[in-house]
Amino acid sequence: MSWWSTAEPRSADRMAETGTARPTAWRGPVAAVILLQTAAAFILHSLPTTGPALIALHGWSESVIGYLMALAMASSIVFMLASGGAVHRFGPIRCVQVCLLVSAAGLALLPFATWTAPVATAVLIGFGYGPATPAASDILQRFSPPRHRAFIFSLKQAGVPLGGVAAGLLLPWLVTDYGWAGVTALTGAVAVAATLFAQVSRARSDLPRPSSGAPSTGRRRVRLVEPILTLRSGPGLPVLAGVGGCLAVTQGVFNAFLIAYLTIDLGLAFSVAGAVFSAMQAGGFIGRLAFGWVADRLGSGIAVVRIAAAGSIGSALVLSVAEPEWGTTILIGLGATIGIVGAGWNGVQLSEIARRSPPGAVSETAAGATTFVFAGFVCGPAGFGLALAQLGSFPAVLAGLAVVPALALALSFSVPRHTPNQGPSVFP
Repeated sequence: MSWWSTAEPRSADRMAETGTARPTAWRGPVAAVILLQTAAAFILHSLPTTGPALIALHGWSESVIGYLMALAMASSIVFMLASGGAVHRFGPIRCVQVCLLVSAAGLALLPFATWTAPVATAVLIGFGYGPATPAASDILQRFSPPRHRAFIFSLKQAGVPLGGVAAGLLLPWLVTDYGWAGVTALTGAVAVAATLFAQVSRARSDLPRPSSGAPSTGRRRVRLVEPILTLRSGPGLPVLAGVGGCLAVTQGVFNAFLIAYLTIDLGLAFSVAGAVFSAMQAGGFIGRLAFGWVADRLGSGIAVVRIAAAGSIGSALVLSVAEPEWGTTILIGLGATIGIVGAGWNGVQLSEIARRSPPGAVSETAAGATTFVFAGFVCGPAGFGLALAQLGSFPAVLAGLAVVPALALALSFSVPRHTPNQGPSVFP
């Protein structure tokens, strides 16, 4: 099938009707969305991992990186909410493929000495990152076996810290030795490779295009608040979305400021700070898989989300008293622990959102809930940057950050735990 072929793909719904779904049919679509998510995360993490180099190049203050990350996530929210029509019209995989290539091209603007260049880059990175989560949720809800759904959602979300690991290990070294040309070349190659790999599974994964007699999706494209309103259609969805938003504040701060904190405040070498950042992302990868497995064993993800909230409180407090004398090994271990508890919740939360969603509305409710998560990624770095500018103390602001996951923990107790699995699947 060609890239722009109009032939109707074999959707999961069609396979469910004809009984042609194989027990291993989920592997191709899952692999495709994991790779696309990983590539999008790699590009997103290019901002914090090259932050010190950007600060030195442009003479910025430390808080500017937080503002750019906030802008990228704000852009992600807008494009995620606006992507419903494109996902239904062109299919989830194709939509993410195009967005990913555009965001990789936008990264080439970063080194230009004008304020419009990094702003445009942040907006285009958001364009590439935003539609990935709701598009993938639509695919995984249709393909994943319900008894393994939390793990599979977590496996897909593990692509986010995996992209962060690669960015933390490669980009600080690349920008130091080869400049921005090397960064641009690598991110472009990653985007193209992920796009080509995902094309193999696109025909099986993407929904058929609507016929001429199908209801118009124009209203879906115009009403950006529609995904948020769909959160009223399932038990506990609004509160669960709020919990995710609070946890995202803490995670967003760690992602945006960890390297700056370690290099500027603690005086660590750039390479050491990159290794700690990579350890945090690797911990996020492990945490998402482990938390997804535990959630499937428990039959609910609420308890797992509470564990993550408690761990995020401790992470902020411990990081606020970190000292360079602790040594590289302990700091890397701390980074891994922060990643496990601070990022391991995301796939479990998305699987809970999908499980509580009414049939046919998974991508919409996923977009609505992810809006709160992305809002946390916006408010976290931006608010932390403002507080840092006012107080001038990383440790004080980090200690105050612990209040936010404490709020998430309190909110989690108002989410109803036992609900039926509403979402459809190809598998029994």
